[in-house]
Amino acid sequence: MIKKTITLLLLCFINSVLLNANINDILKNKKTYKIENGNSEEKRFQAVRLLNNSYKVVELSAKQIYTTESIDIYLENEYEVNHNELKKIINETMNALKMEEYIFGKLDSKLILLIMDINGGDKGYNAYLQGYSILEGDDTEIENDNKNIIFLDYINGWYSIDSVLNTIIHELQHVIHYSILRKNHNNNLKGKFDVWVDEALSEAAVIAYRGYLPKNRLDYFNTDSMYLITKGDYFINWKGGYTVHKYATVSLFMYWLALQSKNGFEIYKDIANAPEEYRGTYKAILYAAQKNIRNFKDWSELYATWLQANYKNDVSGIYGYYNKIKVEPKIITSQINFSMPPGSAVYVKGDFRSDDKLLRYVPLEGDIYLVYNPDTNTEGIDRFLIVNSYY
Repeated sequence: MIKKTITLLLLCFINSVLLNANINDILKNKKTYKIENGNSEEKRFQAVRLLNNSYKVVELSAKQIYTTESIDIYLENEYEVNHNELKKIINETMNALKMEEYIFGKLDSKLILLIMDINGGDKGYNAYLQGYSILEGDDTEIENDNKNIIFLDYINGWYSIDSVLNTIIHELQHVIHYSILRKNHNNNLKGKFDVWVDEALSEAAVIAYRGYLPKNRLDYFNTDSMYLITKGDYFINWKGGYTVHKYATVSLFMYWLALQSKNGFEIYKDIANAPEEYRGTYKAILYAAQKNIRNFKDWSELYATWLQANYKNDVSGIYGYYNKIKVEPKIITSQINFSMPPGSAVYVKGDFRSDDKLLRYVPLEGDIYLVYNPDTNTEGIDRFLIVNSYY
């Protein structure tokens, strides 16, 4: 009887620990997982590959080279990888999977890592995909038996294990999201998620697992060599084409949210699990910020507070990053006229004007101002701003 009582108490304790686990607990208790050799079973996959300078759907054969309790790893025939490096990545992916399932929800089947030639053998400095995931269904040409797949290029990016792992962690959020959509919407895959919110959560997963903002995101924001961020192109207006700068801006935003949150990275779980009517939109982020930071009256106030933090860099309080990073947005000082789509933001020195009443401005210091478009409608119209017209 005593033994049974002790056993029951132990089980209750374990269940309590599991129920009250948080991101920090999960990451402090990373495990070394059993990685077994695969069965060498050959499997056919549909995927996307760069052919003749455009990405096209292909069918390919790959063999299962490793397996774990939660992941199967396939390698496209005729290609090789560094197996020691791959095993390190697999183990880290197992730990990342535990964290992401805690934040975002459970996968409905095992995860597949498919290592293949995505970029047609290109290993130069041209733009290339290191990895991707696809929401398979009626609107896509790709159809695989197990749809929980992260496609990884066999060569590009492997000079940096951290870079490959960051790609996996980022794509893993998408895979979990797609899995939940298929489960909850009966294969009606037209989810209500705004693209930028989905990408924000993927960036958040990387930040939470690492515990910091990836250096390449901060460096890209501060350098802004193409001046796209300087001219106001942030993350709300997430359309096709070049998007690297949007990843930099949304990653910085998600990092700031976690630093300001009374519960740290747990704010990401609140965003992902916001009330159904908010989920997948700016309202989910506003809801989580109001719960964990302060009672912002609306999205415009939250957004403007972050944009001011980027300029002020206070070492404490809401207008900064607690001295963990230094953000250096460029300030427009020349004469320029340009459009401001939803979510656009610029820092200007001197005169500016617009006939559009939607645009908001905040004085920063002297004759330096923040001007931003608080519109969250991703299909909203562009507004127009004139800067330093007297020059």
